[in-house]
Amino acid sequence: LSTTISSLKDHQHVPFDNVITNIGGAYNKASGHFTAPVFGVYAFFVTATNTPGHSVSLTLMQNGQWKGNTLAHGTSQTPSQWETSTMSSVLTLSAGDEVWAQNEGKF
Repeated sequence: LSTTISSLKDHQHVPFDNVITNIGGAYNKASGHFTAPVFGVYAFFVTATNTPGHSVSLTLMQNGQWKGNTLAHGTSQTPSQWETSTMSSVLTLSAGDEVWAQNEGKF
């Protein structure tokens, strides 16, 4: 993300506007959804960084089904510390399948 999101609702989709690789243009920066153009195996990487003293938990979803989580957990004992967490997932998708990251809200 190019800016900090200060408040996320439970299960809010997170559109990443700083996309490093988007060969074929299947990722929609406005919605945050990747739509598989053809059947195949795809790799996804989601990185989350908290703001100091706060936490962020992102879930990777495929067609509304959970595929994995990443958690950057801040605590009152580390009020000035940034935490970063990355998850990777390799998914077999059919044409038209959608994948996105959303705020988990609870962890």
